[in-house]
Amino acid sequence: MKNRKPGRPSRADGPAFPQDELAHILVHGELVPQRDGSARREFPSARALARRYDVSPSTITRFAEKLHFAYTRRARPEREIRPRRDRRAIPWSEIERILVEGEPFQRRDGQLVLVIPETTEISVRFGVSVSTIRRFAKDRRCTERRQATLSPVDPGREEA
Repeated sequence: MKNRKPGRPSRADGPAFPQDELAHILVHGELVPQRDGSARREFPSARALARRYDVSPSTITRFAEKLHFAYTRRARPEREIRPRRDRRAIPWSEIERILVEGEPFQRRDGQLVLVIPETTEISVRFGVSVSTIRRFAKDRRCTERRQATLSPVDPGREEA
């Protein structure tokens, strides 16, 4: 890469870095040997990769964005990933019952009350995403049905 012509490279020259190799590094990282003989996976920064391939950091970043690799995801702590469950094993009727009728909960004083759990709690319990529970509740109109069951019927209004 040292014998470049000055100025903007022609389109026929192609990319100035090995795209397959860079994509592999962005996705899988690199194994770096440690002093104790083990290997640790590291993800080099855009600046370090740019120095290695003799391009600008913005070129590396644009390439990463083009291929939907996110540097910011690596910076965040890793979240716990729930294993996927078989779709047939999800008891949708029970989820619907919980969303509409609630669940009995016994207070410390011994009184039983109905509690509607949060969608996050339901999603963890049944191993599906929160958005799936919310979409299901919206499609089945669970909130509207719950309001209809909780609100008393107006005695002055006659049912047709």
